[in-house]
Amino acid sequence: MLNYKEFMEALKQTIYSQTGWKSDCMGSLTDEGPTSDTALEIHYMNTDRDASVISIRVPELYARYQIGESITSIADSVIGT
Repeated sequence: MLNYKEFMEALKQTIYSQTGWKSDCMGSLTDEGPTSDTALEIHYMNTDRDASVISIRVPELYARYQIGESITSIADSVIGT
């Protein structure tokens, strides 16, 4: 099982590889896990001129991973949202 930092990186890379979007990790991580403001910001283009940013609360997603949901499934739900 991945620790929190590894999970956040794997989720970011999975979303990026599935969509081609650019993603940047934002927020604070400690050795014990996330802080309350930990989020993953996903930047993507809507059109040739318009970019959007979504911010994903990662602690809730990590909890889903800890009870057995795959990173791919979590990434799919984020992309679908």
